[in-house]
Amino acid sequence: MRSITRDAYEAFMNNRRFKRENTQVFVRDNGDVSMLLFGNEIAKKVNDEIFITTAGYNTSTTLNRLRAFAIISYNKGKLMLDNKYVWDGKWVSLNLIEEWT
Repeated sequence: MRSITRDAYEAFMNNRRFKRENTQVFVRDNGDVSMLLFGNEIAKKVNDEIFITTAGYNTSTTLNRLRAFAIISYNKGKLMLDNKYVWDGKWVSLNLIEEWT
């Protein structure tokens, strides 16, 4: 995992602001947290529930940032979560993934 990914993830999980290169973490007044990559929201924490998305960009940089949150891979050209579930890259709750297992 790249250091920028690790540092952004740590800031996200600890509700701290972060900005380095193309990655930012914002903390809203209500306590919600967002991670942005190139200005696109790719992760958010709302009421302690975490959601992720590729924001339509299945690039190596986007997937690198999201791999801090979940196991994300490609299998036969399909994007996979936890090596079990085909994912279209749209918003998904990580709480839901935990319930599937």
